[in-house]
Amino acid sequence: LLTRLKLLRFLHPRIRYAGMTKRLVASVPFAVAWWEEERFAPSADRPLIYLMALLSDTGLSEARSVAKRLQLSSAQSRAAELAGQSTGRISDILSRRESVSPSRAYRLLADLPPEALVLIAAKSRTWHGKEGWVRCRQRLTRYLKRDRFIKIVVGGKDLVDLGLKPGPVYKRVLDRLVDAKLDGALPSEAAERRMAAHLAHRAIARSSRL
Repeated sequence: LLTRLKLLRFLHPRIRYAGMTKRLVASVPFAVAWWEEERFAPSADRPLIYLMALLSDTGLSEARSVAKRLQLSSAQSRAAELAGQSTGRISDILSRRESVSPSRAYRLLADLPPEALVLIAAKSRTWHGKEGWVRCRQRLTRYLKRDRFIKIVVGGKDLVDLGLKPGPVYKRVLDRLVDAKLDGALPSEAAERRMAAHLAHRAIARSSRL
């Protein structure tokens, strides 16, 4: 409708409803249906997903310009800025035949808004065919139903008790623990605490050599 009324140029002159953008927009209903059938939370803003699909072949500056013109909220603007290459790259990775570890998928997807996750699925369906679409949905589903809720026992106080001084190293150690747990390398609390002690002692030894 926007194309027929020649209104897209008022959003931004670089938006073109043709080629891959048109195919991506056609894939959005399938990705939205998957999201809603799985009852993932939170719900996704459907009009925003379509806007992101239209912006998928533009750059960051264009997305920001459109967000400003439409007076989008800060959360909506952030989602719009993810419409282009970043979600395309993630879709490529999650659709591939090669193994993708749960920890890598987690790092790619953590903190993305639901609209970006739906767009990743839509891009997979558009660019990677039926098999890639299935693989991408499987990896997204694992993240959404399981991995995004991952918890570790070790915290900052435990690292203090291990002799590690507060600082950026805390995040690095805790991230390593989360990744190991996601990938099945920490089957028990004892294993998690052993790895924490090992990482803390290595960090202490490294800092003492500086």
